[in-house]
Amino acid sequence: MFMSDTINDFRKFMQPTKEKSAFNVSHAIKDVLRLISFMINRDNLEIKLECKDKNRTKLLFKQDSIEICECEEGFIVYGYPNEFKHVVLNIINNARDAILISRAKGLCCKETKGEISIELYSLNGNVRVEISDNGGGIPVEMQGRLFTPYFTTKGDEKGTGIGLYMSKVIVENNMGGQLSFDNRAVGAVFKIDLKLMEK
Repeated sequence: MFMSDTINDFRKFMQPTKEKSAFNVSHAIKDVLRLISFMINRDNLEIKLECKDKNRTKLLFKQDSIEICECEEGFIVYGYPNEFKHVVLNIINNARDAILISRAKGLCCKETKGEISIELYSLNGNVRVEISDNGGGIPVEMQGRLFTPYFTTKGDEKGTGIGLYMSKVIVENNMGGQLSFDNRAVGAVFKIDLKLMEK
């Protein structure tokens, strides 16, 4: 039953969304996390989804547990839900790769789990999705080309260099939002801003 459900989820996930529709950002992210939970556990990673609202933080997803919170129900946007899921999946996969590469080099999380954190909150009429990791960050000399097509930080044998470029096109051109990134002390953070639907 589990395998059948997973295959059905994957088929739905791979179908492009032909028309724009209203969708809940938090629910879309949870769909992605459910789909990749096996991979996350296999690679000894920890991933969590948190909703921030009025100085409160609520954990919505951690391996093997999914919670529902009032604060997430307001994060409704108008766009292409499956394309948005692909953006989230691509950023999570990049975070995973960064952690695994850093771990192999002995630079991070050798004895502990790699960490990927997703935070949701409203900001100036937008919903912001921040996806951060402890994989060491993006080298300064590569930052200016990060969203350029066919540029990869992983080497030719590992990456195609189109994932982040396509993610930026989907978020900014197709959905009228913004995709940006920054480095923090222990890793990179990618920020997706999408306009909230008016109630």
